[in-house]
Amino acid sequence: MVNAALNINGKVDRNALYKMFSPDQILTFQPEIGEAAMGFGGFHQGLEYAMIGMLDSPHFLLRMERAEPDPQQPGATRLDGWSKAVRLSYFLTNTTPDAELLRAAAQGELHNEQGLARQVDRLLASPRLASSVRAFFWDMFQFDGFNDLFKDPAIYPAYTTAVARDAQEQTLRTVVSLLVTQQGDYRDLFTTRETWLSRPLGILYRMPVATRNGWERGEYPANSQRAGILTDVSMLALHSHPGRSSPTLRGKS
Repeated sequence: MVNAALNINGKVDRNALYKMFSPDQILTFQPEIGEAAMGFGGFHQGLEYAMIGMLDSPHFLLRMERAEPDPQQPGATRLDGWSKAVRLSYFLTNTTPDAELLRAAAQGELHNEQGLARQVDRLLASPRLASSVRAFFWDMFQFDGFNDLFKDPAIYPAYTTAVARDAQEQTLRTVVSLLVTQQGDYRDLFTTRETWLSRPLGILYRMPVATRNGWERGEYPANSQRAGILTDVSMLALHSHPGRSSPTLRGKS
């Protein structure tokens, strides 16, 4: 019974804790499984206590990184394969390592330049990259500030709940389109006239939008003072006062 529980536990650990248990680590759960199984009368009770031990582990609650001796440089250390896999996955896809990345970590492929490059190229081609880029820029732009943002409706009658929602999406769509889809230059985010528009934003920008619901590509006119994400309503609204604009707040941001 204990061996069966440990076999199940080892499989769960690989997916939940992003690394395989070493034999010594597995043995640390053996007393818990055996004692719980005997004390509470069954295999599943023993397994339950083993899972509680896993879920209490800092390797589950936190992203822990571990070092190991570097065979190429005596006396030096390096991140082990599992730690590299976790770091790489969260950096590029903002989530836990997938099965292929875990396999590469187990085979030591992340310790050589060619193996690491293969995994980087694969993750850059993953659909999860776009969601990761969105999450990164949402944090960087501090878009959570829209939760408490207020604009005086007497001064800004076009600023509505729909505009506040779509303003964030407009900027994020522009970022993903330029950096991920087009693989463009980051600096172009601040000069591009290409953008994305919804019907509520079209009303605010005074630009035609054919789509009643949803999004369509747009372009700021050549004679417009708008160009780049810093002139998007998301940036201008978030870094200003409720009743007036503020170049000072925009400069501080």
